[in-house]
Amino acid sequence: MLINGGSVSKIVIKNTIFILGGAAKHATMAIIFAQLLIKKKNYGVHCFLIRLRDKNTYMPMPGVIVGDCGPKIGFHEVDNGFIGFRSYRISRDSLLDRFSQVLDNGDFRSIFKSSEERFAAVLGALEEGRVSLVGGAQVFLFFN
Repeated sequence: MLINGGSVSKIVIKNTIFILGGAAKHATMAIIFAQLLIKKKNYGVHCFLIRLRDKNTYMPMPGVIVGDCGPKIGFHEVDNGFIGFRSYRISRDSLLDRFSQVLDNGDFRSIFKSSEERFAAVLGALEEGRVSLVGGAQVFLFFN
């Protein structure tokens, strides 16, 4: 969940999620979906680009907890893991703002009137990636 931490320029994340591919050991960045709350008002689910690890040491950033999900059935090479956030602070600029923005003064602006319309637009792009993932898994299973 995203909470405006009393400052317009900082956002605090408090949650744990399970991620496919790269989370446990290798990923340095992630795009997460989370609720955007500004001044105690919920503006729905939004996308954020966040740094998980230091790009030189690969150590988790302060407030980020990462780990492996353990043995997997198939795709043993894939580094599935979990990512936990404990009051991890990100800047307002981390918001992927194609459909909505948070202005310097904290005001929210969007081209969509409702959070449902905004989320549907974001999911449309996400769905294409999921279809590609399923297709890739079918090819892998066919040849192995």
